[in-house]
Amino acid sequence: MSDQVEVFCRQGWSLARAEVDEVIPVDEAPLEARMDRGNAKRLRKCHRDGLTGRLLAPDLLPSVHKNLVASRAARGWRLSMDLRQMQDMQDLYPDRVVLVGVESGGGLAATAFCLRLSPDVLYVFAWGHLPEYNSWSPVVALADALHVHCRSLGVRQLDLGTCPPDQPGLVRFKRGLGACGSLKVTLSKELQ
Repeated sequence: MSDQVEVFCRQGWSLARAEVDEVIPVDEAPLEARMDRGNAKRLRKCHRDGLTGRLLAPDLLPSVHKNLVASRAARGWRLSMDLRQMQDMQDLYPDRVVLVGVESGGGLAATAFCLRLSPDVLYVFAWGHLPEYNSWSPVVALADALHVHCRSLGVRQLDLGTCPPDQPGLVRFKRGLGACGSLKVTLSKELQ
């Protein structure tokens, strides 16, 4: 990538932003083998207590959205897309939007709204769990279900997105799931 950036910079482009994208490589190994010890333990606890991840039907999007809004609100954040925007995306790209959930007692403990960016990349646009499930950390089981889904489709990268610089704990969490950093640059050019 450094060669490409250099070529663009010689053509008048400049570096507007550099971020680190967290990506889990997908191969034949189970995700648990990549996780740190704490997350592997959380995954086993989820499985032991019946919190299982699976693909969700498209008509469960309102429940996924509601879960994501509640998860973000519990942390003082907000979701950047409303339900209508997610539904529009699902309508436009029905074969690319992937919904995954972790169920507990018939309800959704955790959910993810994902986009299949290419045959090789599944991007997690948003994921989270309800605060009453904090002691299980079901996002770990969600990551495992996403990884299994990727393996079944031959997807090679599970993209967990970037982390805001003021949230180093989020970087540690994603790395603890088995993610590694990948530089993501944004170039800009002023047009005359």
